[in-house]
Formats: sequence, C-alpha cells, structure tokens
Amino acid sequence: MPPQADSPSPGTPENDDLPLLETAPAIVDNAEVLEVLELDASPSDEGRPHHDNTLTVGDFRLPRWGYAVLWTLLLFGSQLIVGLIVGVVVAVVLIPTGRMSNLDPQAQAAELEVIGNRYIVPIATLATLATSVGVVVGAFRKQAARCIGLRGMTVTQTGLVLLSALPLALLASEVTNCASHLFPHISMDLFGVFSQQPWPLVFVAACFFPGLGEELFFRGFLSRGLVAHHGVRHGTLMASFLFGAIHLHPVQACGAFALGIALQFVFLETGSLWGAVLLHTANNTLAFVAMKYGQQFPISGFTSTAPAGTIAHTPLPLVIAAAATVATLFVALHRTRTRWLLPNGTEWSRGFVSAEGPRPEVAVRKVSDSLDLRIAGFVLLTYVGFLAALWRFVEV
Repeated sequence: MPPQADSPSPGTPENDDLPLLETAPAIVDNAEVLEVLELDASPSDEGRPHHDNTLTVGDFRLPRWGYAVLWTLLLFGSQLIVGLIVGVVVAVVLIPTGRMSNLDPQAQAAELEVIGNRYIVPIATLATLATSVGVVVGAFRKQAARCIGLRGMTVTQTGLVLLSALPLALLASEVTNCASHLFPHISMDLFGVFSQQPWPLVFVAACFFPGLGEELFFRGFLSRGLVAHHGVRHGTLMASFLFGAIHLHPVQACGAFALGIALQFVFLETGSLWGAVLLHTANNTLAFVAMKYGQQFPISGFTSTAPAGTIAHTPLPLVIAAAATVATLFVALHRTRTRWLLPNGTEWSRGFVSAEGPRPEVAVRKVSDSLDLRIAGFVLLTYVGFLAALWRFVEV
C-alpha cells in the first residue's frame, strides 16, 4: 500500500498520464486553501484519521464494518430480486407456448436454465452496476469521481496491471482448489452454462459489467469507509471478505477473497478505480476463456477439470512461478505508484490511505515515477519464467 512519505521517491515522473473523468487541479495560493491543505495533510496512525471530518463527504458518513455488511446485503438483494423476476418471467412466457410440452421434467428444467441464463446473467449484472452507481453518486454526489479515484493511469501502470492478470488468475484458482478440501461441493454452474453464449454477450454481461459494478461498490465505496475507520490492513481484509461473500459459493468466495486483496492493492497504488476495474475484468475474461476453451490447453487445476470425486491442483512449480511473478509486478507497481505532491515537496494525504485525490483548489501536482530499469529487468525475467512454466505443464 502506498506509504505516506515525507518526501517524493527518486525517479523521473512519467508524462503519459491519461485523465478520464477528472480535470487537473488548479494551482492557487491563498489563506483559505492553505487552511484546507493543512487539514487534509494531517498524518494518521495506521490509516486512522485524527479529524472526524475525514470520515464524511458532505453529510454522508463513510460506513464502518456493521453498516458495510448492510450495504453489501443491499447489493446482493438487488441481484437476487432481479434474478428471480427474470426467472419467473421466462418461465411464464415459455411454458404456455407448448415449446417444452414434449420434454420430460428434467429436460424442461435444463432448457429453462439455458434460456433463463441468457437473460438472468446480463440483467442481474446490469442491476449490480446500476445499484453501485446509485450508491456512489448518492453518497459522494458531485465529488464522486475525485473521491473514488475515477481517473486515468499511466501507460506503465496499465501494462503492469494487465500483466498481473494471468498469474493472479492462476493463484486465485489454486486458492479455490485448496478451499475445495474444506467446504462441501455445491453445484452452481450458472456461469458455466452462460459461457456457451456468444462471446460479445459473455464479455459485456459477465466480465465488464461485474468488473465495473463490483469495483465501484467494493473498492470505490465500501473499502474507502472501512480503511478510514479500521485502518488499511483491517479495512482491506474486511472489504475483501465481503467481496468474497457476495459470490455465495463458499469455494468461489475464497478465491474472490484472495483476488479482492490484490484488487485493493492495485486500486491504492495506481490511485485509480480503473486499475481495479481493468484487473477484475481481465480476471473474469480469463475465467470464461478457461471455461470455453480450456480443454484445448488443459492445465491441471486451472483450465482442466478433475474426475468426479477428486480435486485437481495446479503443479507446485507453476504456483511458485506465478507467485514470484505477481510479487515482482506488484513491487514495480509500488515503485510507480501515483502520488500527490505539495509545493514544498511533501506528499498530500487525505488523512487515511485512499485513492482519493485533493480538491481542485488544493495546490498539488500528480506524479508517478518511471519504472527503474533494474526492476523492469526482474519483471521481464520472472514473467518469461512464468510463461515457460505455464507451457511446461500444458497437458498435451
């Protein structure tokens, strides 16, 4: 997580920042601004602010753990209600047509599942996105883009995030494999069936919509309050736990919990919600690619399925290579982290660790150091090693 340093890290700031929804802060100098700046820059202990006003945006108070659970139940409720409504509508429309009258009850249930998924998944994920947008806009109003970090990343940060998607997907998959020994198997093949739909629909409905909607809610909104109230470590764990819990399936929830920690790291280091959205969307895309085309490049525990009654694991050397690659990429991401520097060279802080940027009237400049050649060499070396290990364990 980005430290609250007293001075900027060495290096040359990159000039390839890609602003999306936030304008660059103006540089002004007056007593009112200095008063705001002095308050915003107040140090904190483990992310716990000294000033109560850092826990509010306007009249909205950032959620603690108990309220965070209630907010998560609201999001889940929107998914459940929309899914049930769509399922009932599909059944009511199809059954009277006689289309399935010649099918036995088991075949009718299978046909309803296939047809229902075609509509349930896109509409439910769209409902999640709409709910998340409503919560964020309702909580932060005109300050939403600044508060949740809805701004661009540098080219280097974007590349590092994309490169981390594959090894992270493999590690998260192995977490679910290990969790399979602890939790009972529950058949929830909703997305497995949906993966057979046309690829553009799969990408939009099951990769991008969840990536944007869930990151708006869990990283942009929920984790901001949890980190502010409980500190960066506890807040990250709490937000990741709730992110895993909303996936319902206990085995999948463990993998989502691990992924949630990585998403929070990317979110805070890049200072951009788009970093977490990009990684989340890429992870979902890889999962659906594995479902649909995994048998062409089967890797034990990752893209291939184990026989009934057994649990496949990813080979240990491949897991080690993936972990080393992620560690190196995240070190590089930390070295290029986004920071806001005050005119005196010190780093601006909200009072707790967050991706929030300063108000437009605060005199700061946004910087991100270029990637050191030595670190870049380590990234290249570990990634080549990871790809070699991946190819080595393809079951041909």
